[in-house]
Amino acid sequence: YCVSESWVRLTLGKTLDRKGNPMTMKFQGTVEPYFRDDQG
Repeated sequence: YCVSESWVRLTLGKTLDRKGNPMTMKFQGTVEPYFRDDQG
């Protein structure tokens, strides 16, 4: 992801390309990074 340029690259499920790499798609929009709280 890139917060300053407002994009994030996500995998498309379990889909693979011809070389066996995961297929990805680049999405534009507001990017808000955060940390998960595992305790609750």
